[in-house]
Amino acid sequence: MEWPFSDPKDSSVLTTQEIVDGREPIRYVSHDVDDGAWQFHSGPDFDEESTCLITLGEMVQIDPTLVGLADLALGVSAWRESPSDPWARESMFPTDWMELVAEAVSYVQEVHENVKETFELSTYDQWDYFLDEGVFEWSVKDDVAVHAHVRVAGAFTESDQTWKWSWATGSELPDTVVEGMERVRKFGEHHQLRHLVEPTWKTESFDAWQAACVAGLLMNSEYVFRATVEDGYLFLLLDDLEFEDEDELISANDAEIADVEKS
Repeated sequence: MEWPFSDPKDSSVLTTQEIVDGREPIRYVSHDVDDGAWQFHSGPDFDEESTCLITLGEMVQIDPTLVGLADLALGVSAWRESPSDPWARESMFPTDWMELVAEAVSYVQEVHENVKETFELSTYDQWDYFLDEGVFEWSVKDDVAVHAHVRVAGAFTESDQTWKWSWATGSELPDTVVEGMERVRKFGEHHQLRHLVEPTWKTESFDAWQAACVAGLLMNSEYVFRATVEDGYLFLLLDDLEFEDEDELISANDAEIADVEKS
């Protein structure tokens, strides 16, 4: 039988030890946009402490019926009540553009509050980014205080009021800062969202910010930054934020856990 998945058999997938051991059936599958990864669980709520990585080929050996989900699109999940039931599919994000924008803006506001509080961003007087290195930095008097991995969502040109997605720039940007953005386009293609599929479109700067927020939501980014450039703005997605000083090292993803431990 020809391998039906577009991902190779040796791709790593996330599951739980209970499923690997045969103690729980697979009832929930997701195909994530942010990293393109597959997840296989007994339900949408699972014990993160029991998660483990195996290959996609091993997963199909555990449950051969999974080949029926080989075409599961990015950003879509599937579930069933029992292994004998048919799979039902559902997008993990709104598929109406304005509803997607509303959720994205709300998401970005929430993560911004978390990052600003955790890293005290208001105390830094400088910021800079280095696309060749894929790095964003906040500094105080030229001393780097916080750094992050940076990706480019897209750019807005003021003179012709145009938004352009980073995946449409060809060789204009380093591969490291557009990595994964093609998955945003594929999500839009599957759900017929023209704003995610068309390389460029006429708009205003506020709509460009909304497009960047949507990219931030789909890519599970920790921060969305609007950088002023000549004749417009460059919209950046930041991840893996960390203090430069190892004594203060803490990631934005661990911030809520740290707060819980303190309380």
